[in-house]
Amino acid sequence: MAVLKLEIQPDGSRMRRIYDLKLDRSNMPLVSLLWLVAHKIDEQSPLWGMTLEDMRRDGVVLFLTLTGIDATSSQSVHSRHIYTPDEILMNHGFVDVVHEDGRRRWVEMDDFHKTRLLT
Repeated sequence: MAVLKLEIQPDGSRMRRIYDLKLDRSNMPLVSLLWLVAHKIDEQSPLWGMTLEDMRRDGVVLFLTLTGIDATSSQSVHSRHIYTPDEILMNHGFVDVVHEDGRRRWVEMDDFHKTRLLT
């Protein structure tokens, strides 16, 4: 995962820079249910202290590229998505989509993209 930001240089010129984002977990050897790709925004993050307005002003976009091996065909699979500030929800988290009833475990796909406001 990486972020592209527009930065003002000391001479006043503008330059787009790419920063790698440190992930909480950069790989997952077995994805039996789900894997949430997450980057903690702390003092070391290039996103630290930015508001959505700052991100829009600075032309911030997040690039996510995932590569894996399909368990059935043993072929490589790839996914890429670019997120703009208009797709970012501040102070939100995903709802849990994994459910258990004591006998079985399942993923509720209807809830896959649902979020909740964090308190």
